[in-house]
Amino acid sequence: MGARVAVVGSVNADYIVALGRLPQPGETVTGGRLSVRPGGKGANQAHAAARLGAEVILVAAVGRDEAGRAERDALAADHIDAGGLAECDAPTGVAVVLVDAGGENSIAVAPGANDLLTAGLVTERLDGWLAPGSVLLCSLEVPLEPVTAAAGLGARVGAHVIVNPAPGMPLPAALLRGAMLAPNEGEIRRMVPDAGSEAGAVTGLLGAGARAVVITKGGRGAVLHEAGQAPVEVAAPRVE
Repeated sequence: MGARVAVVGSVNADYIVALGRLPQPGETVTGGRLSVRPGGKGANQAHAAARLGAEVILVAAVGRDEAGRAERDALAADHIDAGGLAECDAPTGVAVVLVDAGGENSIAVAPGANDLLTAGLVTERLDGWLAPGSVLLCSLEVPLEPVTAAAGLGARVGAHVIVNPAPGMPLPAALLRGAMLAPNEGEIRRMVPDAGSEAGAVTGLLGAGARAVVITKGGRGAVLHEAGQAPVEVAAPRVE
């Protein structure tokens, strides 16, 4: 078995509409193709890690509905530990995703059960599972309190804490210290809105104690920033 990866984040039913181009505000674009799939940033990250060979647990909240049952089935198919999945008296989250011919997207989310994930639930499910050298991956389509609690637990046991700050927002110091941050170009500006530039935002985050900042840039790859080191550019592989 590979690395142990714990994911704390969202589970959504994704309604994906593929279009020739994204609509402008107030505009209707027809001719789309609809697909409905299990999704959510947390669930997607858990599935990706499992398919890369990791031992994975997903800590998240779903509703007692068909979408929640579909996610459990999808987790089982990828051999992901569903012991961290809580059922709540709210519908499973829903995301409406518009994707154009070039792969650019626009997403609207109704969080549903994701908003009911709690710090107590996260620490209960992860206590004893995280270990020194394991990986904790968190994203922000759930409340900040459970994410901060998870990061604190990860730091105490010596896990590698990675925060995908999506959607982008200013984060508390407790969530920055010692974490590797992975924002995209828009999210890093929203994390440090007064920085004035991407470089200023990176400097501010590293100065606040972040271990590293990896800025993803779509087709232009990603850039790794660490304190006292020159930025490292990583090219994006071409895929269909």
